[in-house]
This record gives sequence, C-alpha cells and structure tokens, in this order.
Amino acid sequence: MKEFGTKNIQRITELLGVDLETVKIALGIATEESQQLMKEIEAANTIQKIRAVYEKIPTRCMLKRLALEKWNFLSVEAIREASTLEQIRAKFPETPADSRARELVLKKWICFATTIEEVVEAGNKAPIDSEAKELAIKKLRKIMET
Repeated sequence: MKEFGTKNIQRITELLGVDLETVKIALGIATEESQQLMKEIEAANTIQKIRAVYEKIPTRCMLKRLALEKWNFLSVEAIREASTLEQIRAKFPETPADSRARELVLKKWICFATTIEEVVEAGNKAPIDSEAKELAIKKLRKIMET
C-alpha cells in the first residue's frame, strides 16, 4: 500500500472530528501506545481494571468506546451476580454513566427494594425518561397501596 501521508491523515481527523490515534488505528498504523492500550483493554477482567484503562484513553479516541463497551459488559455481569440489595447498591457507582449497566442496576435495585426510602433512593438516580424511573413509580404505588 502506498504511503498515505501525514497531511492526508490530518485531513481525515479534521473532516471527521476524530483524534489522530483513531485514524491511525482505523488505518492499521496504530502507535505503540495505542497497541499497548488495546492489549490492556483485552486483558482487563475486572471493572476496576477496565475503568482505569478507560480513564487514561483520550476522549475522542475509538479505543475509549471499546473500553466503555467492555466496562459495560463487565458491569452487567457483576450486576447479574448480585443477589442482595446491598450488593446491588454497591454496583451502582461502578457502572458507566448513561449505560445499559446503569439502567440494569437501577431496575434491579428497585425490584429488590422493600421500603419507600429504598425505592426513592434508586428512583432519584434514574433519568426522567428511563424504564427505571417508570419502574420506581410503579413500585412506589404498589408499596403505598399496601
């Protein structure tokens, strides 16, 4: 393949609004740093490890999305394994914001809640237009009717 050139790579970053590393990764010419980050993403097998990798990746880099997907996946697994309200509540801060895992932990938290206070605590953390918020409303109604 002909040398693509620094000017062309820079033009792509400007046209697409992505960082230089994302373009290099997509073109198969990733730097050693990016290759190391990819290895770290693959090797991360706990929420804490993948979150640490995620936090050191530049904001607009495609590696950040890959790390976020793995963080979300590991969080969902951990939430599914949680079997008490305390375990579920402890998973909330470990989940990525605005993620499937965050929605799942809130819904499970609400399902396990038995008091108005527990439902309100989880429900107040849910986005206004989420299934978790709707579930909290229904759960509060159920508790209040008994």
